[in-house]
Amino acid sequence: MRVEDQIATVATVIEKRERPRLDAAADGRFAAVHVDCVRDALRAVRERPVRLILVSPDCIRRDDLPGVAELVRGFPGIPTVAVVSRHDAESSERLLQLGAHGVRSLFDLSGREGWRRLRDHVAQPTSPAGASILTRVLPALGETTRDCRQYFEILVRLAPSTTTVRALTRWIGVRPSTFMSGISRPFYRRRGLSARVLVAAELW
Repeated sequence: MRVEDQIATVATVIEKRERPRLDAAADGRFAAVHVDCVRDALRAVRERPVRLILVSPDCIRRDDLPGVAELVRGFPGIPTVAVVSRHDAESSERLLQLGAHGVRSLFDLSGREGWRRLRDHVAQPTSPAGASILTRVLPALGETTRDCRQYFEILVRLAPSTTTVRALTRWIGVRPSTFMSGISRPFYRRRGLSARVLVAAELW
């Protein structure tokens, strides 16, 4: 079997009651390797190709946080993503701590949209080249919004198969005119580039 034909693998440190839901939501698009602690997650990503690491704030103790930081730093090509299925004060505090230790993405699995985003994320893998680009681009963004980081992740992940602004906006689910109106302002202020120039460039 060719590597590109193999099903994607996702390593998870999530609550046991959520594991059947994740397995059902995978719908044949990915296989989940469920482990009970961050140390086992580190072992899993060293032993097999893993496309994504999911961690639940409710399963992460304070003394697990250095291990989470090690996952983020040691495997920059494998996104470590927080997942939440309920919202309470304790989970919110732990989520902030995960952010302080390098976790920059979140899937809210309390609703149907979060599950769809998770499946789409796994279905659109980042190539080794894309992962290399993201390890330079994301730190350069500094303290920015989650939407901004997600935009650059999508941009890198979908290139070079998505080569036009129209195709990109169709994938994101917004009108090209809306997208260009929003993105052209900072480019114009910083570089003097108009939306028409950006459209002509067709991303890159």
